[in-house]
Amino acid sequence: IMAGPAVGVYLPCYDFIRDYCVTCELVQNEDMAPLVAGAGARTIAVFAVAPLELMRTRQLAAQESRGSFMNGSSQRRSLLFTGVSSTLIRDVPFSMMYWYSVEKLRLALADRFTSDNPKVDNLAAAFVGGNIAGAAISAVTTPGDVLKTRIQVNATHSNNTSTIAGEHIGGRTGPFREMANLVKHEGASSLFRGWIPRALRGGPTCGIVLVAYELVKSLDY
Repeated sequence: IMAGPAVGVYLPCYDFIRDYCVTCELVQNEDMAPLVAGAGARTIAVFAVAPLELMRTRQLAAQESRGSFMNGSSQRRSLLFTGVSSTLIRDVPFSMMYWYSVEKLRLALADRFTSDNPKVDNLAAAFVGGNIAGAAISAVTTPGDVLKTRIQVNATHSNNTSTIAGEHIGGRTGPFREMANLVKHEGASSLFRGWIPRALRGGPTCGIVLVAYELVKSLDY
């Protein structure tokens, strides 16, 4: 439910912003265009799917509670964008580094694939580049993912406690405070907890999504 809208917003926005930056000479160097486009496109996509992302995270974290956290309470509706700041801290740097790396890798890999079909060569370079960049950047940005999950889960538990007690209890913390608490109580290594499965998942996912998008763009309508 969430992946479709996220990709549908994110990838076209990246192409548009990148091309606009280059065409209108908004960046001094074309190498900067993927950085700007990656940051802008990811920011738009995060706000577009933030409620769906929050619903997914909280549902997994609060399955023991009856009903959904969207039970009609205006207070709970206001929490739909909880964790957006931590999501941006994770996803914007990921997107900037990922697209910069992908564009460089695709150029570097262009000469490695020399079949009779240029379209196949382009897709192969996109798949390999997407895999390498996706895995590496996913591992590097693991702390952002840990913080995002912690903040949203803590907000869920705080909200459930407030509902049971019949009063509002402020339990939400920002990403930097959450990071300080995490490092203090669990050590700096806790920020990279789960980086291996995240990298193993991120590489193939990025490669497949990039190839699928390139295929869609190459279709004749």
